[in-house]
Amino acid sequence: MRDITSTDIIRALDDYRINKQKESFKKAKTAISKCFDYGITMTYCDDNPAKKISLEQLFRGIKTKNYAYLKTIDEVIELKKRVINSTSITPPLRRLFFSAIYSYTPQ
Repeated sequence: MRDITSTDIIRALDDYRINKQKESFKKAKTAISKCFDYGITMTYCDDNPAKKISLEQLFRGIKTKNYAYLKTIDEVIELKKRVINSTSITPPLRRLFFSAIYSYTPQ
């Protein structure tokens, strides 16, 4: 692990960069960074080269996708009604929806 540099990591993830897949690159970089954090803890290495990689510089001009979210309490209530009235949602999935809905905090 001591011989791996940030350049090596960028080369390993180059397909994501070439295809402009910023989110996939970020997830892979995070996983690699966690491995290096573990390596530091176990004294396999002294440094985490993944933390030196700047996504902003590699992906200039590529914006991160923003996903839709609920903005008002009325939208939350409407979603809750749809989940209750849906016949295609299984009970475990319904519980998952409700746990997400009940943990909602308006902006």
